[in-house]
Amino acid sequence: MISTLSFGAAQANMVSPGAEAPASSAYDQAMLESMARSLSITPSAAAQRLAAEVTAIDAVEKLQATEPGVDGAFFSDDSKMTVNVRSQAAADKVRTAGLTPRLVTRSQNELAGLAERVGQLADSTPLGTVRGIGHNARDQFVTVYVGDSPAAKALRKRLTNLDGVVVKYRPQLATVKATQIGGNGMQTASSQTSGDLTCTQGFSGRRDGALVMLTVGHCYTDGRKWVYASTTANASTYLGQTIGNAFRWGATAANSALDVAIVQLTPSAGAYSSIWTHYTGYHPIAEAKAPFIGQTICKSGMITGWTCGHTRGYEDNVTVGDEFGRTTVVDGMWRGSLCTLAGDSGGPIVQGNFAVGLVSAGADVACGANSGFQDEVPGADAVGTFFPSVGLVLKSYPGTITNF
Repeated sequence: MISTLSFGAAQANMVSPGAEAPASSAYDQAMLESMARSLSITPSAAAQRLAAEVTAIDAVEKLQATEPGVDGAFFSDDSKMTVNVRSQAAADKVRTAGLTPRLVTRSQNELAGLAERVGQLADSTPLGTVRGIGHNARDQFVTVYVGDSPAAKALRKRLTNLDGVVVKYRPQLATVKATQIGGNGMQTASSQTSGDLTCTQGFSGRRDGALVMLTVGHCYTDGRKWVYASTTANASTYLGQTIGNAFRWGATAANSALDVAIVQLTPSAGAYSSIWTHYTGYHPIAEAKAPFIGQTICKSGMITGWTCGHTRGYEDNVTVGDEFGRTTVVDGMWRGSLCTLAGDSGGPIVQGNFAVGLVSAGADVACGANSGFQDEVPGADAVGTFFPSVGLVLKSYPGTITNF
């Protein structure tokens, strides 16, 4: 059973054990400034935009709970919510709720079935031929991203005449955002004496009464299960150890992985209804929300700080790699136009004060600390940053999730 979760970031290296994180209902100012610079608006207007998106999401969630004719929703480029419907009656209810309806010809279930058929074709191709299979509430088709190998070109010909399928070229693999450089985020290790892989701390909470951190699995491969709150592995910075990991290298389209994991924290690590933003302090988190296409999202990473963008798509069969040339196929990945660099893996992705996802992989796009919106960066929207939703982590590791 999964219930509403209020959670923040594991913070043993940020506050004294047992200390309370500052209570605040405001957005982190640096996040608002990052949004404001990119949208050419004031920080106050950025906060109003986030609030308007939350109001629209709440309205859609209520419609989805009561109206079977509602079939997904998305934000348009002007930040207006559009709701897919399959009947005139559903359209009338959407208008009554103050939202814009769109009558669709293909349901989300039909698109998912079509994506599964494409996935079966991908199963017979070499690893890396298909670099992602996407479908979402905005697009009335399935998008298949392929490389430029002979096998990819042959698959492209096979898919050309398949109704409802669009094939696009993706020139580079997404790479995981963990690194073996130093930093002040989080280290994972294969022993209790030395940390060797740098990631960013994720969301924390209580699962069946125990303190846990929700995170991505690729930070805990190759025997790494011990987690530290700094680059120096010692007893004073020990956070805990993994108790579940769905990620593995070498997975194929026929037997794909998920990039999700869960860490059991020590009592001294603490769990807070806020996240530490690495550069500017605390940012309060209310609860988890499902991602929506087109929504405004921001992430806090150890390397790049706050960067913001939009949710651009949802994909299965995403091929990701690492700096050692290893590859694997991962399902359940949302894609956002966020800038991330190695060391940002596991970093919390938020929509305002709501937890949305965790940084996993992305394109090698140039960006710097606190660099803001990345929609205009070359390559950012073509690949961007992939992330599992918080909901996928909770689904993978169910339990009674309680408030603090």
